Amino acid sequence: MKKKILGVFINLLVVAMLAIPLIGAVQAGYGGKNKATFEWYVEQWGVTPTPPDTRMHTIEKEDGTMTIIQNVHTYGEPPLVDNPYLYPNMPPMLWEPDWEDYPNGGIRLTVTPEGEDPYTLIGTFEKTMLYIAYNPKASILENSKWSFTITAVEDGDAPDGAVGSTMYGTIKSWQGGSPMEIKSTKGTGIFEGAFLRGTHTTSAGPVFESFPPPDPPVYVLFTWSTGSGEILFP
Repeated sequence: MKKKILGVFINLLVVAMLAIPLIGAVQAGYGGKNKATFEWYVEQWGVTPTPPDTRMHTIEKEDGTMTIIQNVHTYGEPPLVDNPYLYPNMPPMLWEPDWEDYPNGGIRLTVTPEGEDPYTLIGTFEKTMLYIAYNPKASILENSKWSFTITAVEDGDAPDGAVGSTMYGTIKSWQGGSPMEIKSTKGTGIFEGAFLRGTHTTSAGPVFESFPPPDPPVYVLFTWSTGSGEILFP
């Protein structure tokens, strides 16, 4: 399990994400015979120690500042927390477990092939993000890569070879401009030759690790996301 902590660059990212929900939109349909719908729920933490490729810099412009945050890494590994929030769109702020005792997260993916019963898969999920935040406009450009690896079948009759299957994809969005687009780029196992695209909505917030006065609070980044759309299988 990877340790989790919130650095200065993540702090800025949380503020930006709380200001503007990261909402995607289902894209137009596409051809193919083996269609399925999907729903997923993803939970992730910031990765530490901070990877050496993570960088942040700010460019001063006439109408404000442009902050570029490169290679922000997040990761989730089952078991999932499963939505223990006190209020809608808020993380579990009152958790006070010992260091390293947070549930890990990951992905829960439910696939419903046309005319068949659904099956639900559990797995790890990771994401590498590029954010460009414009202030005071509070607009965010995101160009990120994600991947998941299935580790278990939670429910239903999944295809043989589901465990160990992977999928990789991209997220490209302009918050305040064109809709977010999420699509897969490749897959292995049951997802080899498959194509996914759909809706993705992410919220983020700090979870307190400790708050020992007079020391400043220590907190970690937690994000939770929901998604839905279509998968075209070969």
